[in-house]
Amino acid sequence: MTSHNQNNGFNDRWKNTPMANLPHRHMRSANEKIELYQGPAIVHLGEDQLRGHCTVSFSWFPDARVEASLAITGIININAFVDTDKLKLTFPEIKRDEFVIFGGSGMQVNQDGSGTTITLIIIGHDNDPDIRAHKTQALLINGPDYRGELIRYVEKPSINCGRLFTEVDGWLITIDHIDVNKQLKDSLRHKSGYAFTHTITISRADKSPFTPSDSNGIIESLTWFFSFLCGRWCGITLPVYIDQDNNLQHEDWRWSPRLSTGIKEGWNIPIEPDEFRNAYVKFYEFIQSPGRGRLIRTAIHWYVQSSMGAIGPEGGIILNQTAFELLSYYILVDSKGTLSEDGYGRLPAADKLRLLLSQFNGQLSLPKKYHRLIKASKANNWTDGPETLVGLRNALVHRTNKKQQVLDRAQGIEMVEAWWLGLYYMELSIMWLIGYSGRYCPVETILTSCWDGAAIGG
Repeated sequence: MTSHNQNNGFNDRWKNTPMANLPHRHMRSANEKIELYQGPAIVHLGEDQLRGHCTVSFSWFPDARVEASLAITGIININAFVDTDKLKLTFPEIKRDEFVIFGGSGMQVNQDGSGTTITLIIIGHDNDPDIRAHKTQALLINGPDYRGELIRYVEKPSINCGRLFTEVDGWLITIDHIDVNKQLKDSLRHKSGYAFTHTITISRADKSPFTPSDSNGIIESLTWFFSFLCGRWCGITLPVYIDQDNNLQHEDWRWSPRLSTGIKEGWNIPIEPDEFRNAYVKFYEFIQSPGRGRLIRTAIHWYVQSSMGAIGPEGGIILNQTAFELLSYYILVDSKGTLSEDGYGRLPAADKLRLLLSQFNGQLSLPKKYHRLIKASKANNWTDGPETLVGLRNALVHRTNKKQQVLDRAQGIEMVEAWWLGLYYMELSIMWLIGYSGRYCPVETILTSCWDGAAIGG
């Protein structure tokens, strides 16, 4: 009785606070396999068919994907099925068709005295579903922390500053924290792994219906935006399409997101509602342009790969320099026309980076906290940050006796500091490119645990 009264008191106090959009798939622990379907299924190859009981699951390892495991009674000859690249998989109970791919590691076959089990990877639908949705909901994996607008959860009950909201190009986008348990949250933060952390809800501002493909651009742009924001891959998966009566019409099993384990904070912690609205609207406009969209995807891809540290400081230095060449050419030649293509080609790499940084008054001198990098720079007679980064990159890529001496003077923390400095330059370059203005925390300050806050723009 006391619990009931407490819940009533909570609901009365917070009744005007919006309720959180609850996820359509739930996880109790990190890396938990999510069952999507159980029931009969048929694998088709021309006129041939394999019938059995099927379990469809979203799994995390060795990479995020939807798998279908089909149990067939008896020992059968499946050689014809193994020799093709693509099959059709149908589910009579739910009237949906899928493509599956297999061969090599893509198909697993187990046979014993009781029958045959084959495991297939789902890669797409036979045809896009013929539906008109009024709402799409998808799941964000290992998303960022932020201070959003208040929402309430009824089950506990509790409230949380867990909502981000914006409108772009006639679409309404709501992002809500999922009220995950403390054990799952701690596991993500300290032990790595994967979990659904946010729901993303998308609808048309004029309440008109739309097809699944209509909202794909929003989902894709949010994937790239949050990955840049966090400095790691933040995948979005399992979108569902809901009609005006709130009935589930379809769940899309094709989305196999690229992921990074754990929750590493990015360059803006924690983003606030106004910053999100301003940043995402500008980002969306940029990424929707075919030419500029390709540019920003490539730059973010290289930035995230470097930021994650999977290729080490030396690999990060090389990748950072490649991104600087891409961004500086676009800004100085394609966008602003400051240089001709021939003029740009004649510039030394360090001058290209200096000109790129000059677009937003980026600091050319080496930060004072990089004591070892400053020492190595002086030993090689390098004048500033751009020349230092280019000098180290060239020593790594073009090996000569002289360049080996350069590496001998920069073997340890110097490489790490150069990698961090390159990430800092890249973050500023991309933020300037997409028109971001707001608080900024370089990723490298999080890696060294000494963030005291910073701001760019005005």
